[in-house]
Amino acid sequence: MTMIRVALACIVLGVLACAQDPADLRQQIDAHNRRAQEYVRANRPDLAAKEYAAIVALAPDDADAQGNLGVLLFFKGDYAQAAPHLQSALKLHPDLPKLDALLGLSLRRIGKPAEARVSLERALPQVQDDKLRRTVGLELIELYYTAGDLDKAAAVVGALRRWLPADPEVLYTAHRLYSDLSGETMLRLAMLAPNSARLHQVIARELARQGNREAAIARYKQALQVDPNTPGLHFDLGAASRTVCSPPRSSRPPRQ
Repeated sequence: MTMIRVALACIVLGVLACAQDPADLRQQIDAHNRRAQEYVRANRPDLAAKEYAAIVALAPDDADAQGNLGVLLFFKGDYAQAAPHLQSALKLHPDLPKLDALLGLSLRRIGKPAEARVSLERALPQVQDDKLRRTVGLELIELYYTAGDLDKAAAVVGALRRWLPADPEVLYTAHRLYSDLSGETMLRLAMLAPNSARLHQVIARELARQGNREAAIARYKQALQVDPNTPGLHFDLGAASRTVCSPPRSSRPPRQ
């Protein structure tokens, strides 16, 4: 028994001897941090990442090191390695929308759309940087679009248009989405109410938009036969009729 106690005591003493002094650990972390910041200023993100990785190895609960390492790996394009570090940082500090946004983008790029959607949905209302907000919004729209959830995609497009009203990519995405949504709703209306006045009215509006006024008027009249009390129908027919009846403007210059 005495020999066992001695052996156990030696093991305990050995563990204690190997345990790092907190002050020494802090000095090592600070040194790595200083070097990392120097490398960032020198535009050497690869070396900065190594310093932050060293800090994470010494102190896995260092949220700044986890977050900084995740960000550097993200912009390096190493999304699979970036994601766990971003997740670790967010577990320690959940109120970091930029990290949440980068996490969502990383997860999308490594083929985890469901998890990506959660992070992007959480980040979008809180991100203030226009460039990042635009990227997050467009990625989220694509996720909704792929899943066939056009209503949610349209809600995000509406928010992006309020935030970035002059952005060409946002406007293009809105046009594409609203066109698809229009087609989808017309198809659903045709399936649910194939003989309704509203379906004839929708088709008439599309014909009028394409410039086929005579066919549009015929459709409006069909709609009136189905239900003459449909709100807005008489107005649409009148507008289409006025366009057809209006004489073309002369291209000849007025006589002097």
